[in-house]
Amino acid sequence: MCFKEFNHYNFQLTVINRQPSIILGGGENMEKQVRAHAVISGRVQGVFFRMETKHAADEVGVFGWVRNKRDGTVEAVFEGSENNVKSILKWCKKGPPISKVTNVDVTWEDYKGEFGSFKITY
Repeated sequence: MCFKEFNHYNFQLTVINRQPSIILGGGENMEKQVRAHAVISGRVQGVFFRMETKHAADEVGVFGWVRNKRDGTVEAVFEGSENNVKSILKWCKKGPPISKVTNVDVTWEDYKGEFGSFKITY
């Protein structure tokens, strides 16, 4: 297991890497499929974070879900190609304009391929 932590200004991104992946396709077009579990902290509830996360996930082609947690954070699971999942995680660091993200904890999990879309759950 590899643990990495990145600090930039007042933002912290923590990544726990368990070497997840599955490779789909063949030849030169092989895409590594990954799964990331994220918990986003800061002013992330009541600012359309879930709705905008769904729009961003749909735009990049990532499947999974997003929900509010009782502790004020937002939790999400993203599955898709490694580049697309990294793209949505990068988006989560900023979030919608009226949010203020202070931390994104990411745990890489084994890819399951269990989703056919991205949903807001409750």
